[in-house]
Amino acid sequence: MGNYARCNVLFDMGIAYGEVVIACCPKLHWDVDPISAVFPRRARLLKSESGMGFQRPTLTGFADPGSAWDALDAVYSFARQMNAMAITFGGLQQLWECHSEERQHILEELLNDFTSVLERYPVRTDPNDPLNQMSWDEYVKLVESEIEDEDIEDD
Repeated sequence: MGNYARCNVLFDMGIAYGEVVIACCPKLHWDVDPISAVFPRRARLLKSESGMGFQRPTLTGFADPGSAWDALDAVYSFARQMNAMAITFGGLQQLWECHSEERQHILEELLNDFTSVLERYPVRTDPNDPLNQMSWDEYVKLVESEIEDEDIEDD
């Protein structure tokens, strides 16, 4: 209602965008909190920070179990830029005054996000990839230790 009415549209666009990605990458699926069970320290860190990163619908199922993609955030970011740059004549003029590469990047932001998800999607098959040489427990300890190091640096 009111100023938040547009959020319903953005949410629906984000869900539709995510469903398109799932159609192209069938191993991906929606999950509200894909990392808490695997990386509890990382989840606590996300929960303690302000923002929208904790317990939001994200796509998961990548080869890297700690990897997820937020379709809702991608759509929101694109809509925010379009609102700032294309909703008024001044904003539109600002968009067209951008360098052509920057303007193209802005206009193709959703396509670029989609392409990056497709590039991350394949299963890790490189035998020399360090993650393929680790056991699951070693991998979880590595990620959790990185989060612990970030907590120490922030204090």
